[in-house]
Amino acid sequence: MRAIFLVIMLIFSLNSLSDEFLDLKRAELNKNWTSYSRLEKTNIRRLLELLKSSEEGARLLSSAEYRASKWGMSLIDCIKVGNTSLTDTTLTRKFTAGNPFNVSYESRSVIYLNRSLSGVHALLDLAHELVHFTNRKSFNPYVVNFNTVDFVKETIESEGGEAAAFEMECKVAKEFFNEHVYHKHGCHKYEKDGEIDRQLLVEKFYSVGSYWSEFKKMVKVDQLELANSNDVEFYSSAYSKPYPVAAVEEYQQIMSRACANEDKRIELLDLALQRSPAGQSDYQHFDELKQVHSSRCY
Repeated sequence: MRAIFLVIMLIFSLNSLSDEFLDLKRAELNKNWTSYSRLEKTNIRRLLELLKSSEEGARLLSSAEYRASKWGMSLIDCIKVGNTSLTDTTLTRKFTAGNPFNVSYESRSVIYLNRSLSGVHALLDLAHELVHFTNRKSFNPYVVNFNTVDFVKETIESEGGEAAAFEMECKVAKEFFNEHVYHKHGCHKYEKDGEIDRQLLVEKFYSVGSYWSEFKKMVKVDQLELANSNDVEFYSSAYSKPYPVAAVEEYQQIMSRACANEDKRIELLDLALQRSPAGQSDYQHFDELKQVHSSRCY
């Protein structure tokens, strides 16, 4: 009985120390998150360790680590310090000048965390960006079915989208911090029966406010049933505009770069076909490529 009592006391002591440790860490998070160390990786590692103490954060980190490992990288190597918090996904397209028909694609993501944030907001931003990093689907602007409407929906509604990312922020805020932080972050406004209501969040992310007239010219709003002119509650930090408007502008930038790149590939294809004889199927494929390119880019 004495042995059992000692074990129970030891567990209680460890739990108490853990709580005290977390309270100390929470207090430290009121400072700028980059002030903890002069080493960037040390500051990032500290945030990762703190996030792991949240049940939701631990699950998210496990998925993110697996995603990074598929690229042959550790998660910490996929996180950097930047001027704003965002997840930057780069699609690399590879082909040779000798065979421009044979194309391969590789997609990778990097998280940037705003260097000017307090530890509290940096931790929540990290949780937010890890949702994008882990769950956002890879997109390919070179395929025919890549379109504006689907890109906006993916940006807001998907498991790797903005609504899901904000929901994760709220879950971490509730587990790791006190109710004050949870309410200050505005999470309580999107609750239903004590839990964050994802559908309500999605609807709020579709509000564009005074951008409504402009937005209707940018995209077919009849295909975005939830888009509305209500007051804006969520703005994209990268574009300083409502998320639907920011998503369309991002789509346009992506397509502009993709079209310029495809121009170069078509030139190489034309030269390759002039230099060496090709089968009828190659010429047919080339004509189809030009038609699709023209319809999408001009």
